Amino acid sequence: MDTTIVSTSTASWEILVQLAQGAQQVVAAPDAASLTARLGELLMRHLPAPAGRLEVNEDGRVVAIASWGDMAADDPAPLALRAEGALVGHLHLGNEGAAALDPQ
Repeated sequence: MDTTIVSTSTASWEILVQLAQGAQQVVAAPDAASLTARLGELLMRHLPAPAGRLEVNEDGRVVAIASWGDMAADDPAPLALRAEGALVGHLHLGNEGAAALDPQ
């Protein structure tokens, strides 16, 4: 099996393309859990982090979670996800945290 290592920016574009394609195929409005699961699958496939957890918030509470890999410990500094200034979730990337996204 061939393995290709790409930069984070290329992986980011691929995630956006996959999300756009998925949105075009959806007939009814999906719920938070199914959207979070789909996004979690894309993050697992395209981010250089062996473990992670995506939490989606609504009105200050977690409404959906997607995780992958084996997170031995919580991310000490999860990435806050915001839309129009409002907190919409957190992205935990295992023991390495956001450093897992730094190109080497």
